[in-house]
Amino acid sequence: MTQPGLRPTISPIHIGITGLIAFIAASLWPPILFIVSILLALIAPSLFFENDSAEGRRRLYKLFLRYGDLPEAMNCNDIDLEEHYWTNSRGMLLATSILRPKAGTPIKAVVCFCHGFLGSSSYLIRCEYQRMVRAGIALVTIDYEGHGLSDGQQGLIPNWERLCADTLEFFEETVSNKFPSTPAFLCGESMGGAACFTIYNQKPQLWKGVVFHSPLCKIKKEMLPPPLVVKIFMAIVGEKGTNAFSRLPIAPSKKSLLNDVFKSVEKRRLAKDTPLYYGDRKPRLASARELLRVSEMVSSNLKYFNAPFLVQHGRDDVVTDPDLSQALYDEASSTDKAIKLYDGMWHSINIGESDENLDIVFRDSIEWILKRS
Repeated sequence: MTQPGLRPTISPIHIGITGLIAFIAASLWPPILFIVSILLALIAPSLFFENDSAEGRRRLYKLFLRYGDLPEAMNCNDIDLEEHYWTNSRGMLLATSILRPKAGTPIKAVVCFCHGFLGSSSYLIRCEYQRMVRAGIALVTIDYEGHGLSDGQQGLIPNWERLCADTLEFFEETVSNKFPSTPAFLCGESMGGAACFTIYNQKPQLWKGVVFHSPLCKIKKEMLPPPLVVKIFMAIVGEKGTNAFSRLPIAPSKKSLLNDVFKSVEKRRLAKDTPLYYGDRKPRLASARELLRVSEMVSSNLKYFNAPFLVQHGRDDVVTDPDLSQALYDEASSTDKAIKLYDGMWHSINIGESDENLDIVFRDSIEWILKRS
């Protein structure tokens, strides 16, 4: 199925902005109008899409579930699935789910999962993490603001601390109400690893440990534009907050990440087919700022991290650096820590590898969690 979310949509706001730009341009110098028209024709399709709004994403995702080429695991035949929208302190609806073993199966642990920058918890994460559920581990997930089926402009991270506060509040509420006596763990992929790092440090008493899948400890230099471009970008966007400019998906980045993230061609196709995927566009300026900021925060505080943790990383990852996962292991003050580096695996070791490789990664994760439950 062709990805339904990548269709331009026109609203009165977009028409008004375009008209204002054209009027100003024509007033200054009439030939500019021609140049502006060409530029708008080139960039408009990459700026405005139907799935920029939560309503659009939800509508398209319903169609996708009905007509798309879905993995068999999306049927959730051998687990119990509970889905809700949770309201954060700003009145936004955030999509959440709880996956449990079938009724009657003892729950040995609960894992609260943090997804990555381009991800959500409603699709491939749900399929692959059923390995944990079948092992007796309940899985609690949330789509951040602006991600997946949650409210917010798609791919926009206005404020890192707010993202983590939402996630922690929902996790704490869910664990205390639904799993009060069950050992609770954090698990995060890529940017979600940085979220786990932040959340654990805010409420360490809630958690028995953390599992990191290819965590964002620092963005690799190869993935960044030249330092001068980064410096100019930060000066323009500002240190905090968002505006019409900083919400634009025009952050300087070298390439689309999909072909570097998923080693399995089939898993790559599945990821790109969903309307929840937006990796063909560049990051929004404010989101890029927050990612740079949090990566610096994590990398400069590795030595203070004292959680029990397992960090897992593919040695051939070109998106987040396995050497920095090694640095996390080496520098963290934790007395209970372990690292698993996998030869030949890429960035997405939790959903983007072959089934055989995914089995290896999840076997190690599950074994580590159950030993501490």
